[in-house]
Amino acid sequence: MSIYCLIIDDDNNQVKSFDTEIKRVLRQDGIEVEQEFVWTKDPKYINEADETLNYAQILSDCKAILRDNHISVIACDYGIATNKDNFTGVDLLADIAESHAGIHKILYSGTIHKVLKDIKDRDDEQIETHLLKLQMIDDFNGGKGYAQKIIERLRNPEGKFQQTILNLLKSKYPELTFKSCYPNFAGKRLKDVADEIEKDTPRGRSFQKALLDQVISYLIKINEE
Repeated sequence: MSIYCLIIDDDNNQVKSFDTEIKRVLRQDGIEVEQEFVWTKDPKYINEADETLNYAQILSDCKAILRDNHISVIACDYGIATNKDNFTGVDLLADIAESHAGIHKILYSGTIHKVLKDIKDRDDEQIETHLLKLQMIDDFNGGKGYAQKIIERLRNPEGKFQQTILNLLKSKYPELTFKSCYPNFAGKRLKDVADEIEKDTPRGRSFQKALLDQVISYLIKINEE
């Protein structure tokens, strides 16, 4: 069963880089990983009138990918827009985090000096807003080489455990309805439970803990027999 990553970049060469730098490396560990890619400079996102990018459409497409796939990691370039636009990868990841807080988010930039200058050029209120958005991002890499960050995350046992749960709930048994075992989710479909986990809601976190506790209890019980 494959693990999926969402890559958001203004450079469409990232598709090839993903295969050589991430997919082949993780396959040696027995981890199958695939990518979904959003190329922000795709002509479909360019407004003909002023050549700015359609941010709402980019965000909508990212959320559609997250809705339809089992994304474990999102990696987004800081400089995903044109000089005429007023948004960065920070804004996009922060907006995604509002509905998908539980998915690991990586921001990267090959021009760290530009990131720092952008922050410095803002007024106090804008800086405060920007810093709040940065807090919604899990990791940062000062270079295009985000591959190692993704590899480290997907090799992380905790991350793999959560992704295994999501794959089972959303892919294998999405329409199965909870009847017992965890009262808070009684009557819910398993794909709805998966949404709670991805959004990192209190019920989603509580369910993962309860599931792990039950697995451990079962292992103890069968070893005592």
